[in-house]
Amino acid sequence: MEHQAAIQALGGIRALARKLGHTNHTTVQAWFDRNSIPLNRWAEVIAAAEAEGMVLTASDLLPPELRLPKDSGAETPSSPQEAA
Repeated sequence: MEHQAAIQALGGIRALARKLGHTNHTTVQAWFDRNSIPLNRWAEVIAAAEAEGMVLTASDLLPPELRLPKDSGAETPSSPQEAA
């Protein structure tokens, strides 16, 4: 999933900033502009998605070339900490 798509799915820049407790939306705006959520913020974004009833995993946020095929049967880490 493109990071811009993840941000939009979570209600957009300002909505995600509020969900993450940011007082200003410019941090999330920068992520959107770069199409890149920093790895150290993935857990927060995944938690925000879960709070909204959405399923978003660390694997979803990986660049396409690093993702395992959905039918590979291999387990993928669900958080950046598990990936380390």
